[in-house]
Amino acid sequence: MIILGTISYINMKNVYKVFKQAISYIFSDKINLLFASVPILLGLLIYYFAFYSTYDVVMNWLNSFLSSLVQSDGFWGIFITYFVKTILFVLSFFFINWTFVLVVTTLASPFNDLISERVEKTIKGLPQEQLDKSLKRIIKRLGFTIINESKKMLFIIVLTFIALVLGYIPILAPFSLLITFFLVSIEFVDYAWSRHSLPFGSCVGNLTQYSFHYLVAGALYFLFINIPVFNLLVPSIATAHFTTFYIKKTNQIEI
Repeated sequence: MIILGTISYINMKNVYKVFKQAISYIFSDKINLLFASVPILLGLLIYYFAFYSTYDVVMNWLNSFLSSLVQSDGFWGIFITYFVKTILFVLSFFFINWTFVLVVTTLASPFNDLISERVEKTIKGLPQEQLDKSLKRIIKRLGFTIINESKKMLFIIVLTFIALVLGYIPILAPFSLLITFFLVSIEFVDYAWSRHSLPFGSCVGNLTQYSFHYLVAGALYFLFINIPVFNLLVPSIATAHFTTFYIKKTNQIEI
């Protein structure tokens, strides 16, 4: 028991140390910070225009519908209009909170790939690629990366649904959480796996060998994903975290 407790303490400490290093890699490197910010700005623009376009359509339809029933400037017309606006804003808040991170993560995929690469080069002491070359590579691979990321997100959504179903079976509920935490880890360590062309068996082996770290770190970022505002930075920080852990462990570099 003492040995297991010591191992668990060391692993928990490593999760914390890698998390601090990941934040440092993002905020101490201006280009990494730029790559982390662009997907957030793109996501905000998309949701801004989508929300107000939907809002205009709904309100125009509502005003047209109410005018045939009651006076739009009368008590009931004003009451119903404000009631619908309130419902629309509440539903929009929950919808955006649930989907925004998924959209930003998809938009961030080409940028996260470069963040992962820059973090690896920093760890190994290799020269960094110039920004213009990085941007050209993003544009060149944009279509492929987003399609590939969308497939990965679809796979994760399916497994998330399976985890959700297992959550309603009392005896299997713990497995639901385990699957979810590992999925979060896989989503972000996959950038390093893919860049090193790891076959499926090697990915499973790496996941199994360091299962405690992937489980605990996955749980940590699952928690962060559900914290509004901070969750916008999760894709970049998580990418840096799991890249740092994978590179340091495979190259036997002290964490």
